[in-house]
Amino acid sequence: RMKLLTFNNPGKVSNWRLDHTGLIRIALARDVEPKTKRIKQTVFHRESEQSEWKSIYEAYADEGKVLTAEGFDFDNKTLFVSGRFNGRDKEAIHVWDFSKNSPGELIADHPLVDVGELLLDKEARKLVGVAVDGMKPEIYYFDAEYAKLQATLDASFPGQRVNFQWRGNRVVVSTTGDQNVGKVYLYDTARKTLELIYSVKPELDGKTLSPKTVINYAARDGLNIPAYLTLPEGIPSKALPLVAYVHGGPHSRDHFGYEPTTQMLASRGYAVLQPQFRMSTGFGWKHHTAGWKQWGLAMQDDVTDGVAHLVKQGIVDPKRVCII
Repeated sequence: RMKLLTFNNPGKVSNWRLDHTGLIRIALARDVEPKTKRIKQTVFHRESEQSEWKSIYEAYADEGKVLTAEGFDFDNKTLFVSGRFNGRDKEAIHVWDFSKNSPGELIADHPLVDVGELLLDKEARKLVGVAVDGMKPEIYYFDAEYAKLQATLDASFPGQRVNFQWRGNRVVVSTTGDQNVGKVYLYDTARKTLELIYSVKPELDGKTLSPKTVINYAARDGLNIPAYLTLPEGIPSKALPLVAYVHGGPHSRDHFGYEPTTQMLASRGYAVLQPQFRMSTGFGWKHHTAGWKQWGLAMQDDVTDGVAHLVKQGIVDPKRVCII
């Protein structure tokens, strides 16, 4: 069933945020400013369904200061936002200060990547931590009990990304990894038992897949380029044919974990390079804007320099390289 939550639209809204009562409280709008032709964000807030929308923040998209409303705390008053505030290069999570209409207390940041995902326990009505989408996924907890359970589960699944939902003494656990499409388990915290519920791709269970590793290399102008490298399992890593497997967008990025195309190529003996070239998102504003007006130029050089880096190490045969 569908329910109309509001007919009161402040205009050009691209995203809404609800509080925990189901009331729309935040509206994020974007429009092209007529005089400058620049994309401008306006963030609106209202206290109640009867209250008027009030602008609490404005920013130009080309300055990298766009705000994301991550959500309300369970008091329905505290708003968490993420963005590049106070001259930061990486997005960080703050508490919004409604008295000053500006970002307040810093909740979470990271030196290498943007941060912007809150972890909430809706039944216990508390914020428990943040998830970070780094070159490998990371989780940081504010809640000691969640941190303890995460450590227990991580010990059972070394090298895997472990997520869980916890209710009472029952925990639904999902695991993924570069060699694991996904498995779901039921963990009983009282009996300390772990039961497999299902495998996402059982036909690959027991098969040896190729590991994906994180590498970094310097582009010709010195910019650090993080990348994923998948090498074929069971073959010496010398003079291999290479596929440079480049993500689209370019306002995008690759992620750690199982990827069917990468595994297919590696199973045929190819090394696979996935560079997070300049313009890729999630690695800060400087890394992103270094790709502005560099399509087919420095952006392309980043891919070439990644291939050269592997050739120099003797991993790749320079006469057997292609790009997709």
